[in-house]
Amino acid sequence: MTTARHSEQLVAVASKFGESVRTVSLDVTNEAQAKYAVDAAIDIFGGLDVLVNNAGYGNVCPVEDTALADFRAQIETNLFGVIIMTKAVLPHFLSAHPGTSSRYHRSADVLARRAATQHTQQRSSVSRGFQSHCPKRSDRSA
Repeated sequence: MTTARHSEQLVAVASKFGESVRTVSLDVTNEAQAKYAVDAAIDIFGGLDVLVNNAGYGNVCPVEDTALADFRAQIETNLFGVIIMTKAVLPHFLSAHPGTSSRYHRSADVLARRAATQHTQQRSSVSRGFQSHCPKRSDRSA
């Protein structure tokens, strides 16, 4: 199954691959659409074994030239989109494969590291930079 935020993008895919592909419009920032896409995949294929969180984008403008609204929209897609899709699929994963949910997380982590793009490497570096400047839990005042 393939998804896209804009349904017109799916028309070309459906035309090219015909019955061998199923398409669903999906904005990963929309919880109802995420649940619908997961339910559609389960209904069409009889189950769901893998979630590929591939939606996302990077701003290519300098920080000082990027509006906060643009950063928020990017975080909504790149972070909350992953969370929303994961929350939509976890009930099925947990019921279909009890006790193995961590397997999916670890596999995704390994794949992400192997296929890391410059954007994800930079994002990871920024995260590590922020973490290194945060006080340790024991150093924080109550």
